[in-house]
Amino acid sequence: MDIFVARQPIFNTQSQVVAYELLFRNSELNQAEYVDDNQATKEVLVNVFLQMGIDTITEGKKAFVNFSASLLQQQVPQLLPPDVLAVEILETVSPTQEVIDACVQLKKDGYWLVLDDFIPSPEWLPLASMADIIKVDFRDAKSLQTKSFLYRHGIYHPRFLAEKIETKDEFLQARTQGYTYFQGYFFSKPTVLSQKEIPIVSAHHLYLSRELHARIVNVHRFEAIVKRDMALSYQLLKYANSAFFGFHSPVHSIRHAAALLGQRELSKWIALVTLRSLSSEQPPELLHLAVIRGRHCELLAEHLSTSMPPDYFFFTGLFSLLDAFLGRPLKNILSYLPIPDDVCQALLGHPNTLRQLLDLVIAYEKGDWPQVLQYSRQLQLPSSQLAPKYLSAISWEKEFFRE
Repeated sequence: MDIFVARQPIFNTQSQVVAYELLFRNSELNQAEYVDDNQATKEVLVNVFLQMGIDTITEGKKAFVNFSASLLQQQVPQLLPPDVLAVEILETVSPTQEVIDACVQLKKDGYWLVLDDFIPSPEWLPLASMADIIKVDFRDAKSLQTKSFLYRHGIYHPRFLAEKIETKDEFLQARTQGYTYFQGYFFSKPTVLSQKEIPIVSAHHLYLSRELHARIVNVHRFEAIVKRDMALSYQLLKYANSAFFGFHSPVHSIRHAAALLGQRELSKWIALVTLRSLSSEQPPELLHLAVIRGRHCELLAEHLSTSMPPDYFFFTGLFSLLDAFLGRPLKNILSYLPIPDDVCQALLGHPNTLRQLLDLVIAYEKGDWPQVLQYSRQLQLPSSQLAPKYLSAISWEKEFFRE
């Protein structure tokens, strides 16, 4: 059974990630053949929490997971520790007495209780009165009446999460209205300001990028450029000595690092450093998403029949959020960076293998499983590779890019 698992960040008012909602699918079909849906969900949960490792996916933050009425009554959430799990109840679950009793026990056991896509209705008041968090669809007029509805019934304690926040203006509006948490991809869309200038990237970064995209790399010139910047020197040695490469002996010199890593790994390194220098004014999750996206593209490319170098796929994913970093359309940015033409074409939306894989990875991030399966078939890419490569990309990002 193929397992699909993606995560969507949940932010606080400071744009910091405080939890991730896990998005699951257990089958390529809408309903699994020969497998009970609830049993399939149990197996997915066991695989994610015990085999894949929940710490890999959520990095110590809470995991919001949806549960059916049947799973609630079977006390399946209690199989997982309350310090890592928030139990999310979908609007499709009927608030029967059995469900209410199960939630009462969950609260006694210390679990967070989350009501998803809440629509004001008297039948939901018993669950709302014990909920820790209530999700409000910021694009649904009925759902937006949730706070006033609950206040009229004397329910004041739940914290409210505004979901489907797609722009920075919506985030600011929801924050002003008193929401505590926020969910959506507002951080990955650009706020375009017509007069906004592209930030100055360190001249050393540009020199290195041009040097590494030359047909023949001059190692001596590369070493001289890196040595002029102490921070770059430190970051390169840290990169070369990371556990991912597993060199048998420590790398102590810039020249040694350049010789061991090679042109492609060095190009990836300077791309990461450059993007990091552009991210100081953006939520940290934007940078993390860009790096994970780039690595996910690169790892999946190993299973494609293509003559394009793997680092082209990495660059396509990594730079796909440049417009959000800089608040300008991509077509006005790419000319500033020495990026291969095929990558530029993919980033601008022109159909090629790079663009197809990028679309697949973006659909995967959002948990759009029908699109994921459609793109996988078009690329003849085994769907069984999607989750393992995604988790590997998360681990890689954590290894290389976090202090």
